[in-house]
Amino acid sequence: MRAILIIILFLITILVCPVSGEEEYIDSNIVITDLYSDIDSGDITVFSQNDYQELRVEIKISKDDRILQTKSIDIEQIRAGYDIMKAFSWDVESTEDGLYTVTASIYDNDRKLTSTTYNFVHGRPAISSIKIDSVFSDSTGMSIMITPHPGVPAIIDLTFMLVDGNDVIYTKSNENIPVHTATTTVTEGWDRILEANKDYEARVKIIIHSPVQRTVSYVKPFQATEKVAITDVFKDRRGSSITLEGESQVPFEGYVRFTVLEPWYDPERTVQAIDQKSPLLLSGDDETIEAIWDEPLEPGKYRLIIEAVGNAEKVIDTKETIIEVEERRVQPTPEEDENDRSIPGFAGIYALIALISAILIRSKKN
Repeated sequence: MRAILIIILFLITILVCPVSGEEEYIDSNIVITDLYSDIDSGDITVFSQNDYQELRVEIKISKDDRILQTKSIDIEQIRAGYDIMKAFSWDVESTEDGLYTVTASIYDNDRKLTSTTYNFVHGRPAISSIKIDSVFSDSTGMSIMITPHPGVPAIIDLTFMLVDGNDVIYTKSNENIPVHTATTTVTEGWDRILEANKDYEARVKIIIHSPVQRTVSYVKPFQATEKVAITDVFKDRRGSSITLEGESQVPFEGYVRFTVLEPWYDPERTVQAIDQKSPLLLSGDDETIEAIWDEPLEPGKYRLIIEAVGNAEKVIDTKETIIEVEERRVQPTPEEDENDRSIPGFAGIYALIALISAILIRSKKN
């Protein structure tokens, strides 16, 4: 009888205590303020009133109570009064049409602090008042081109995100954007310094308010690279100058190479080659770079090649032009110029008149 009682108590213990050891504890100081997902990817926003470290976000996607995939994302630190955004992607093998459920939970070790769910329908076309024509992203920012359906104006909200791994390192929302009659292009520049040759993701989440409210998102990966443009080229026999404009959030720390060639030689003969260091440039910055030739160029025609050179000696932008140096005209001195303007023979006439005047004056005195 005692053995049977022990077995019953053991079974009750197993039923009451979760096998995984997970402890349910709802902490009102941390909350999931936003959760979005489609069949490809999603994002989650967490707000905290306390400082936390070493948390874990567990996200599951399921259909008909069948878990299709689970993602785990670490939160190293979240400060009191701040929120943090994370992005994730799915690799679901079966993408059947129908209702999907995404569940997100935050854990402190094995203790669940908070949880929420999000439902979406995949594969069934919904009525939309806009059409997304194009989405583009690079090291400068992200652009989206939106066209309204004829006669169906719309109001939309856009949220741009810059993602490094699972971390949303930059986000900017534009609300209540009217889309009507014509195509609308919205561009957002990144306000973060990017690392050269590193892969990032650009995300844009679109909330369409009419005729029915729905949310869609687009993801555009890109590799961050240096980018500058050479503009405003000036050149003459003594030197050259250009304006160098930054077009990337990857800092440009290279130089500008000025090369003067005599094109009538085979091969071309290099007359001048000067490298000028550029100051650090980011998107929206510009700087004037000048080069003075070692010796003024002799009369003739020359080919000028200007190159912006970045990391690993990679040429980012190139401009070519012609320098034409004309023969210099020798300017006459003022005395020579005055003599050139006099009429030949006038000096002798002046002398003769002076002599006759002197004779007449002397005759009158006598």
